[in-house]
Amino acid sequence: LVFDISGFVGVALESPISRTSPKTYDWLPTLPGRVMASTDENVVAGLVIFLFLMAVVVGPILCCLNWLFFWGSCVLRGDSPFGHGIAEDAPTLPLQPWPRAVRWAGGLSPWLFSWFGLDALWAAAWSATLEMDLVAQWLVRAKTGNLCDDIQDHLGKPCVRLEGSLLTGGGVLLFGG
Repeated sequence: LVFDISGFVGVALESPISRTSPKTYDWLPTLPGRVMASTDENVVAGLVIFLFLMAVVVGPILCCLNWLFFWGSCVLRGDSPFGHGIAEDAPTLPLQPWPRAVRWAGGLSPWLFSWFGLDALWAAAWSATLEMDLVAQWLVRAKTGNLCDDIQDHLGKPCVRLEGSLLTGGGVLLFGG
């Protein structure tokens, strides 16, 4: 996710005295640190980071491990949990009841897959790239009042403008969802 800050603030950020780049790149591993550093509400930020990591990292890993365990046990048994053989020439063994762990894995599979939610994450990232400029405009106007209007009238540049774009990871995320 890339945000390009332009306007008067972008010009100020491009100046040699600024230590901040007008273009910010947000990657999954850097988000928790950036969120914690940008707020005084560390408890709330910590909870948001925890929920974010659960949805984006833990959920997909658990879902894939669950599928691997469930379908791997089906292949090893030569039977499906639904009582049908995998192949017609599969050996006919006296089938034991399915182990409790496999039955639990089968029952958890839809819940873990819904937790996966990559398509919803992509939609949220995409809408963030579209709407972040409106949020920035609202915050700047709330803090500066009519000062931004005066700057735009005299300099011909907006006070601040954010343009977001999804990079290659956005396409991978959409394909994965």
